[in-house]
Amino acid sequence: MEQLGSPRGLIWIAVLADFLAQFGLLGGVFNPAGGASSSWGLFSFAGVAFMVLSSALLAWAAARFFQHISRQQEIELLLTTPAGASGILSGQWGVLWRGLRWPIAAVLALVLPAGISLGYDLLGGHRYTQPEVLPAFLIGVNLALEVIALSWVGVVFGLRSRTMLLAMVGTVGVVQIIPLAAAIGATWAWRSLHGVVAEPSLPSGVPALLFFLVKNLAFWVWAPWQLRRDLRIRRTFVRTRRGGPPARGEATNFQPLIAHRLARPPGGGVSGG
Repeated sequence: MEQLGSPRGLIWIAVLADFLAQFGLLGGVFNPAGGASSSWGLFSFAGVAFMVLSSALLAWAAARFFQHISRQQEIELLLTTPAGASGILSGQWGVLWRGLRWPIAAVLALVLPAGISLGYDLLGGHRYTQPEVLPAFLIGVNLALEVIALSWVGVVFGLRSRTMLLAMVGTVGVVQIIPLAAAIGATWAWRSLHGVVAEPSLPSGVPALLFFLVKNLAFWVWAPWQLRRDLRIRRTFVRTRRGGPPARGEATNFQPLIAHRLARPPGGGVSGG
């Protein structure tokens, strides 16, 4: 992973672009006369386009290790080493985390004043500023969690996909596009009720931001579990194909179709053995 080069610069660019897009600040960059227009916000077409682009960069940084060793047909060799799946994942995540930690810390530091103000209001019983402060705080926290979720899911699709393009499309589609489409639809439905019921106590974007929070946490938990499972299935398949017994404690009732797909080299077909 280290020999492929550090992705830190790319991660900084991706996180910065995502931050500017979600906070609606790209309007001032591309349209100085209009200032930081709300048309560049979280649910705008331009904002979504920049978020998808930045997510694709993060997906590329996360998926490139498994894509590289799959092209070199070295993954089976790595899985038979004493380090095994746990060593591969911990080493890969260690390199990724060295590139992720400072951009994430910068995002959290920028929204820290909003978090302090929100906490002060909650403790003091004041609720008049929460509609203004809460969305900004949730956007920053979700952005930090989203970077981690994209990285983990990018590793999953890097292992499972045949090409880098498919890995990037799969990661962005699952983590960003599908949840964004669901959130936009729910937000429009929320706003359409304004003419029927009284004005809600929370801004219409807050439920969507809470949904993103749960979504990112779920991907953060699911992706490492899925990776360990996929690598264990693949290692068992490699041992069985070579005629050797599976290691003690390893799963032996793997799914043939999944193992067949995972063991297929990028050129197509199942490698001989």
